[in-house]
This record gives sequence, C-alpha cells and structure tokens, in this order.
Amino acid sequence: MSRFQKWPDRQAEPEKAFLFLYCSCTTDWMPTYGNRLSLPCAVLNESSSKNQDRHSTFNADGVSAFGVYDGHGGTECAQALADSLLPSLLTNGFPEDAVVEDVFWGIDEDVGSAMAKVRCHAGSTCTVLLVKGRFEHKSTGESSSELPSGCASSRLIGMHAKLAWVGDSSGLVVDMQAQAETPPLLTPPHTPYTEAERTLLLRLADVHKVLRRLQGKKEDSFPVVTDLMRAQRKEAKLKKIAARRAADAKRLSSAEEFAMLLKLEMLLQPSSTPALTALEQADAVIEAAAIEAAAIELVEADEAGQLQCASAASKGHRREKDEGMSSVCGAKVAVEADSETEEEMHGSRAEAEAYEDASEVLVRQAIWDLGLETSDDVALYRRAFRRERIMHMALPRNAKYRRRCFIHRRAKEKDENEPLVVAIDDDPFSKHHKDLMMSRSIGDWTKCAWVLPHPQTLEFDVSAGEHKRVVLATDGLWDIMSHQEVMAVARDTPSVDEVAEILMSKARIEYLENRRLDKMGDDTTVMVIDLNPSNLAFEARRTCCVIL
Repeated sequence: MSRFQKWPDRQAEPEKAFLFLYCSCTTDWMPTYGNRLSLPCAVLNESSSKNQDRHSTFNADGVSAFGVYDGHGGTECAQALADSLLPSLLTNGFPEDAVVEDVFWGIDEDVGSAMAKVRCHAGSTCTVLLVKGRFEHKSTGESSSELPSGCASSRLIGMHAKLAWVGDSSGLVVDMQAQAETPPLLTPPHTPYTEAERTLLLRLADVHKVLRRLQGKKEDSFPVVTDLMRAQRKEAKLKKIAARRAADAKRLSSAEEFAMLLKLEMLLQPSSTPALTALEQADAVIEAAAIEAAAIELVEADEAGQLQCASAASKGHRREKDEGMSSVCGAKVAVEADSETEEEMHGSRAEAEAYEDASEVLVRQAIWDLGLETSDDVALYRRAFRRERIMHMALPRNAKYRRRCFIHRRAKEKDENEPLVVAIDDDPFSKHHKDLMMSRSIGDWTKCAWVLPHPQTLEFDVSAGEHKRVVLATDGLWDIMSHQEVMAVARDTPSVDEVAEILMSKARIEYLENRRLDKMGDDTTVMVIDLNPSNLAFEARRTCCVIL
C-alpha cells in the first residue's frame, strides 16, 4: 500500500500535485505554505474488476477541497471530475450554492459533450467537501476568512464547511464531542427509493411532454408493444444468458483438464516440495472448477425452465392470434426495428436545433396545464429542458426514448437483487431499455434525460474547541456497512489514517472472505478528513453524528 510523500516546501505545479494526490493512501498534514489551510486527510481505495472510482484534493485561496467520484459505464467521467471539478469550484474562493450548481451543471455539459463525440456513455456520482478557515489577526484583533500570505500574526479560530453531492455516494460528519443522546440527521442519497426524487423525475417528464405540445413540436410516437413481443424479447435475452453460461462451462472444462494433466505430470516426477506445491495448486483448480461447473448447471437448469415458460407464452399467443393479427404484430416488430433510421435521426437533430430554449412563461403554462403547484422550481425545469436540448443535438439517436421516465425494478434475469431503477422503457428486454440505480448523476447522457447533475448542499461550522471528522465514501463501503457502524469506527479511532484502514479492512473481509470473491465486489473509496481548529487531543467518548 503506497503512501503520500510529504508535500514540498513550495507550492507544487497542478500536474505534480495531482500525481501526489492520486495515490491509494495519504496520511500527511498538508502544510500551510502561502495561503494554504492545513488539514489531515487519509484516503484508501480498493478496486474491483471495474476500477472506476476516482478521488482528488485541492487547495487554493485558503480553501481546502476533497472529492470522491464513483464512475459507472467507464472511467472517463469520473476521471474528468477528478481532474477539473475542485479547481473549478475554487476559482473565486469559497463558492456560494449558486456557484456550486453552475459548476456541476457546466462540467456535466462539457464532459457530456466531449464524451458524445467519441461515443462514450460513462457517468459518475460526486461527493465533495469544501472547507475554509476563520482567522483572528493579531494586529487588528478582527476575524475573517481571509488568510494572508505570511500569516504568522494570525491564528485559526474556526472553520466553515460545505458538502455538495449528486448520486448515491455519501458523506458522514461525526461530532467527536457530541453526547450519545444527540439525534442523528440523515440526508438520503439520490436514488429512486426516495419519494421526492421519484416525484421530480416524473414531473420533469410530464411537464416536458406538455411543453413540446405548447411549442408546436410533433408528438413522440412509439411502437405498440404486445405481450407476444415481450415474450419474444425475454426468450432471446435468456438464450443469450444460456449461451454465455455454456461458454463459461467450456472454459472451466478446459481449465480442469489442464490441471489434471499437470497433476499427472507432477505425479510422475520424483517427490519434491515444488512438485507437492504444484499438486496442491492443481487439486485446488480442479475443485474450484467442479464447484463452479455445478453452480453453472443449476443456473442453466433454472434458465432452461424460464426459457420453456417464455417459449410456451410465445406459442400460446401465436395460437390465440389469427394470421391477420400475427402479420400486424410482425409489422409492429419491423416498425420498432426501423424506428431510428438515419433520416429520422437527422430530422431529430434538426428539430432540436430549430427551437430555442423554453421561456419561463411556457414552462409555467405547462406546469399549470398539468395542475401542478406553480411554486415548483421553474429555473430548475428550464435548466433541465435546456440540457435535454443539448443532449438531443449531441446524441439525436433515441432522443425521444430518453425523454421518457419509468421507475421500476430491474428484471431478475439481469440482477438478482432487483433494485429500483430509473429507465427509459417500460420493457426491460427492449433494445431501447437503459436504466440507472440513481436519480442524479453527472454524465449518463444516453440514459434518462431527467437524471440531472443538480447538487444538494449542506453547510456546517466547526468553532474553536470543537472537533469534527468527515468520512466521504463510495457505495462500495455503504453497501456493506451502516452509517452507525461507520460512525462508531470514526468516533472511537484516534487518527484519520487508522479510521480509513479499519473501514477498508472491514470491506475487504466482507467481499473477499465472507463472500469469497476474487476481488472486491465493488470499487470502494474511503476518504477521512479531520476538522480540528484547536488541535484538540483525541478522547474516546460516546457520541452521535450527523449523516449527510
């Protein structure tokens, strides 16, 4: 496990600073050279086979910034955020909420447009912490958030912090001096499990549909999907799954055969320690292959039953329909296959370019026509509709599908956990079906257009004599540990590096030992920051926390 080296005595170039920061673990104080704020920070990262998590830190104008980014569909979006989000937020010092929103929306447009040109469809969650100090100047006796260069005559008397996030990564703020009876405050992540998030998604889709009518745009037409078509899609999907399982079984058979040959060769050689070790390895390969092959047989048997059900349903529909109706169904299948021709795609782009952004009056009229509360955030609606238009011009294919919003559980054939998702088609086996397990993110331009990069923010203070500890982590940690468990570790551990080590070790034990996986079940990043303006000594006490 590599660790950070000490920061240089002078301010490093941004590229060099990034190389220092992008390591698997850091536990050093960032020195206050120039106008930098000194904060202890520890970061640990364990990758799964995807390796899509990223993190970054940045310091400018007396403000320290920390971020974790959980990428999906590729690393491009998360890497772009790690490279540029924090410097953009701190361009003019500690940002107001409006500036944070502008930066999140702006970087989504920049990254999304760049990825659209190369047909990249990645996205990312984002959770950032921004901290500025409050200083008392010895010469004047006044306090301010300004940290002048050469601040020997000033002392730190407190801190002001802001968290901003989109997606299902979370932050945890632990008050190291709070009493046990203090009630915790929990802000849920942005997922379709939250009623407010579901309402916003569905309202955006409905209001935009009415808005298109008010603007004189043609109605989106979709092929009628029959039960027969659904059965056929499911049958085709399950056949693909069965074929993939068969390929896995063939691969395992080859591995087992090779191991048996290796074992035979070792048995023919004189006994030696290397030979015995090779025999043990061969036995392990054979045993593992047998276990996995048995598991595949069970899965294939289950899938065979499902295939028979799907096939029976398909044949039943065929018996019920006469020849004329069957031809209609066939025509509908053909219409769906040809619903996005090159000509229609160019027409879709031309339509997006021909219309200007929706005016506030039209948006209010659309909200009124639906009978919704006129107090809704019209500015957010207009921003979302402008983003959809930009996405439409950059990716004209399937734009009409991205304007739809369906919230349902993912098909069990695709995910045994059947999580709640935001999708663009109500048929999980449709070729147009794409979904996300979160209701807000950056990027993801090929998914539902109403999954927005709109951040939530929360601000808090740390006064002199107080000590708070912040844990930022991706869902690789939160999926296997509760907020209360993380809080207990953070509160009862003296240093930030020990907290990061303990939390990551628990994740390793769960994924690698309890679940017996070869790698982590999900990318896991843990970042721990201490906010301790008075540099208080650690005292183990019973406490509670604020969960963000």
